[in-house]
Amino acid sequence: MDLLKESAEKIPDNPVVRYHLGMACYKKGDIQCAKEALQQALRLSRDFPRGRGCQTDPGGDRVVVDSAASHVALAI
Repeated sequence: MDLLKESAEKIPDNPVVRYHLGMACYKKGDIQCAKEALQQALRLSRDFPRGRGCQTDPGGDRVVVDSAASHVALAI
């Protein structure tokens, strides 16, 4: 987790790092960290996270991650 946070600081415009940080935070139970990282991934690239099943809902008030491994809906 520390390596992902450090990577996010060093390369802040990388949506791949933000996505993986968000998923790692979610799996550790840090929902606030997960929301922030996934929101940033979506802002940085609408293409990458959507390819992983990550998107905001139509109202824009949740980040939804839907994959074979997990289903996560985080209120913004």
